[in-house]
Amino acid sequence: MRNLMLSFATLAVLAATPAAATVLTFDIDNTKPNNSLAMSQAYGDRVTATVQNGATYGVGAEGFTPNVLASYSGGTAGSLIRWTTNYGDLVNVLENEVDGASVLEVTLTADAGYQVNLFGFDLGGWPQSDYTLPGLQVIDGASNVLFSQTNVLVQGNGVGPRHTTIDFGAGLSGQSLTLRLNLAGLNNNSDNIGLDNVRFGQSGSPVGGVPEPSAWALMIAGFVGAGVALRRRRLASAL
Repeated sequence: MRNLMLSFATLAVLAATPAAATVLTFDIDNTKPNNSLAMSQAYGDRVTATVQNGATYGVGAEGFTPNVLASYSGGTAGSLIRWTTNYGDLVNVLENEVDGASVLEVTLTADAGYQVNLFGFDLGGWPQSDYTLPGLQVIDGASNVLFSQTNVLVQGNGVGPRHTTIDFGAGLSGQSLTLRLNLAGLNNNSDNIGLDNVRFGQSGSPVGGVPEPSAWALMIAGFVGAGVALRRRRLASAL
């Protein structure tokens, strides 16, 4: 019986905490080139498809992120733009166009009861050049630094990898996460760091929320299977 109860509990957890992942490719208007197009603050909000509201997204194996909002900051209004090529081999990147800019930030915020999971992103140098990024951080909504690295090699030239990939494995999690690129010290090269392929997900369920139909189907199937097993066990005991 304890095994059956464990099965019920496991099914309930699986139904209530689906995982999902969206990839911000910054292919926003589905056309190329995207040179010098201002960054839309709506890009990355509640993604449920590879093409949504004129924007294109990638999708990880985990699915999409209907309960996450994205926002972008470059320290100066209108400073963040999308650029097409020559940031290594990356296509359509986010960059801070202001020479001498000090920061580029992407903030991901989940609805109540959900968590954001940041899995990784790519960086490339323009014009197909290598740079040293002074630093990058991932900070949660309580200002806790979940990841920090200084003097990050951003690749872009034809020798070796054509871009740098930052991979957080199973992911960094929080109700809100900010990815911060520290551009201070790059001076006129601050716009030569491009960000691409930000892969993030969600997990959890709304407080007091009702499971999705697919979750109900999973739970019901589990209950039926457990009931059959219990009936067989009782019949075997009676013989």
